[in-house]
Amino acid sequence: MKVIELHIPSLRERTTDIEPLLRYLIKKYEAILGIEVRSFDPQTLQLLRAYHFPGNIRELENIVERALNLMSSGECFVTAYLPQEVKGKEEEVEIQTLAHQLEEAEMKAIASV
Repeated sequence: MKVIELHIPSLRERTTDIEPLLRYLIKKYEAILGIEVRSFDPQTLQLLRAYHFPGNIRELENIVERALNLMSSGECFVTAYLPQEVKGKEEEVEIQTLAHQLEEAEMKAIASV
């Protein structure tokens, strides 16, 4: 039997709450770790807002704690400190041999004549 039922929407449904939660969590872990975070990068906030947060607020807290443990005092919280799953897929870089690059350059030069 439920006396009172509360429905709290997940963090992915409340993306406007991410910025104030981020500020709160940064302050919390600054005090715990004894460091100072200068600010956070707008791109970092944008990536956090786009993330689906399967772990909800606890996951955001873990992301912030991890980042601050990797940072030095006085740094800015940037995307480099975010886990890969938040940043998204890395772009695949095709590595070509010098001979292949030279062959492509020659073909382009011949085609442009």
